[in-house]
Amino acid sequence: MCGIIGIYKQEGAVNVELYEGLLMLQHRGQDSAGMVTTDWSKFREYKDNGLVKDVFAKKSVMDKLAGEATAARCGNGGC
Repeated sequence: MCGIIGIYKQEGAVNVELYEGLLMLQHRGQDSAGMVTTDWSKFREYKDNGLVKDVFAKKSVMDKLAGEATAARCGNGGC
């Protein structure tokens, strides 16, 4: 199974809200997590194997993912 979430804000970064949403969806799959953000000029992506809290643990990763629109997933290997 997988959990998928998307958020759009007209102003301000949405990476923190997306992270919190992924934590709520993690029961749908705990093997991996990934996030894509955009500020409409560039897409930024980060994904890795592991729990959401471990994948996005470094502040530098979350800082890199600033943007107004995002999509993310957490899931198992078959998703």
